[in-house]
Amino acid sequence: MRAKTIVRTPWLLCALLLLPLPASAQGSPERMFGLGTYVSGGYYMAKSGDIKRDTPALVLLDLELEIPFSRTMALQLWVPVLNIALFNSADNSKGAFWMQGFFKMYIGGENEGLFVAPGAGFWYLSSGDTECVLFDVAARAGWEFSTAGRGFGFTLSVRPWLDIIAPTAGSGDTALGFGVLAEAGFHFYLTR
Repeated sequence: MRAKTIVRTPWLLCALLLLPLPASAQGSPERMFGLGTYVSGGYYMAKSGDIKRDTPALVLLDLELEIPFSRTMALQLWVPVLNIALFNSADNSKGAFWMQGFFKMYIGGENEGLFVAPGAGFWYLSSGDTECVLFDVAARAGWEFSTAGRGFGFTLSVRPWLDIIAPTAGSGDTALGFGVLAEAGFHFYLTR
């Protein structure tokens, strides 16, 4: 009997952690603007012609801007600031830029709980003799834990994306790439 209680306790704890934090009785404050960052790790793969990439992916110190449309929908713009700076400082780098935009929708909650976010993005990479433009089809899904005042949110999410890699003239063949990141996000919001 005691062994069963010990086994069930972690599942109960996990279930309780997934419950949204309580909002005030009058309804939650409305978010006006948000700024956040993620710590992300995952995997990226692209193979075709001159392009051969099969590597772990780590994204630190990125920046995300969020503009809410309602209590259940928001537009997000994401830029990996540190990764771009590191790539641009490499010896053979001629330049890089990457950004993704998402349409975030909360399922069954106001600015908290389960969310899905379809999106798209754009990369530009130039290194050595290779120069290419990448177009992303992306998505993000996860759970946001919000404070009662909705001024702070913590998210756990997963973000897969598919790249269409279009090298510039003379750089190689068009290719497909795939990436996925597990993310932990910290978000600060201006509310009213």
